[in-house]
Amino acid sequence: MKSVERGKTLDPFSGDGFDPFGLSKNKPRPRSPVLHGGPSIDRDGSQSISIQGPPEVNRLTRASAEQRDPLEKSGGGGAFSLSEAIDDGDAISVSSARSMPLPPKLSIRFIIHEEVSSMALLDAENEGASEVCSEGTLQVQVRSSDANKNVPFVLIPAALSGSKIDFKANDEFTRKPKKIGLPFHVVDVPKPIMTPVSIGTYSLTEQVRHMPLLLERKVTMYNETCRVAVQVRSKLSNEGNLTDFTIAVALPERINVETIEVVRGNGTCDELKRTVKWTVGELVKGESFMVSALCKLWSRSTPADEANLRFPVLLRCTANLDKISSVEFRAMQADGHPASVQFTKTHSFRLLHRLK
Repeated sequence: MKSVERGKTLDPFSGDGFDPFGLSKNKPRPRSPVLHGGPSIDRDGSQSISIQGPPEVNRLTRASAEQRDPLEKSGGGGAFSLSEAIDDGDAISVSSARSMPLPPKLSIRFIIHEEVSSMALLDAENEGASEVCSEGTLQVQVRSSDANKNVPFVLIPAALSGSKIDFKANDEFTRKPKKIGLPFHVVDVPKPIMTPVSIGTYSLTEQVRHMPLLLERKVTMYNETCRVAVQVRSKLSNEGNLTDFTIAVALPERINVETIEVVRGNGTCDELKRTVKWTVGELVKGESFMVSALCKLWSRSTPADEANLRFPVLLRCTANLDKISSVEFRAMQADGHPASVQFTKTHSFRLLHRLK
C-alpha cells in the first residue's frame, strides 16, 4: 500500500488544472501557520510545529498593540498626560480641576409679615382699587452646605408698584455696601444661629387694584324700615384661606338703635357705640359669606335718603399664606463670596379694611 507523502493529495486531477465547475475559485485558501521559534523535537524523535495565535486586541479600542497610539504603549517613556495630548492653549490640569471646590449651597427662607391698613376707593375711575399702607417685618433663616460657616449674601428689597419703600435694616446682621446709595444690603448670619432672625422693617403706601378679598355693602329702604347687608368674597387665586373675621357696621344718626335686629350671621348690637358687629372664623378661598341686619328710621325715608344715608364698614382678618403689598425681596451671592443661592418666601398679613 502506497503511503501518501505530507503535502500530497489523493485527487488525480489536482495537478493538471482541470476545474470545469470553478470549485477552486470559491474554495478558501488554507492559512499558513505562523511558526514561532522553529520546529521542536519531542522525546520520541518526531517533530512538532508551534502555531502562534491571533494578535492580542484591545477590547475597548479594537486595535492591536502595533496599531495603538505610541503614548499608550510607551512603557518606559512616562505616563499618559491629558495636557500633552491637546494643544497648549487648551491644556487642562486634571488634578487642579478635581481639587477645585464647588461653591457652597445657600438656602434662604424669607419670612414676611405685614400689618396692613386700607381704604376702598369708591370713585368710578378707581373702582375695585384700595389705598394701602403696609408696615412689614422681614425675618431670615439661613442654611448652608458649608459645615464651618454661612457665607454672606446680598439682600435686594423693591416694590413692584414703583412706590418708594422705606427699609430699615438690623445692623446686627446687615451692613451697607461700600458704594453709598446702592439699594441693597449685605446679610451675614452666623453659622450657630439656626432659627429665623430679624433683618429689618419696612413701610410703604401704594394703590392696590387686586386685594385678596372684596368687601361689598347694600342698603335698601322701605318706608321707615332699613336693611343693611355686607358681603365678603375671597379671591380664588389666594394661596390660602382667610381667618379671624370681625365686621363692624356703624349706624348713622337717623337710625333708632333700639330697633336693631340681626337677621343673618353671628352678630351683636352695641347701642352705646351705635355699631353692629359680626364674627366669622374662616373663609375658604373662592367662597363668600353675607351678614345683615334690620333697623327702623326715626322718620319715613325719602328717595334722597337711599343715596345719602351711609353705613361705614370696618373689616379685620388675617392670612398665613398671602400678601397684599407689592414688596419683593431677592437674594444673590455677594462679591468675593461665591455660593449657589436659593431662596423661598413665606407671607402673612393682618388686615384692617375700611369702606366709607
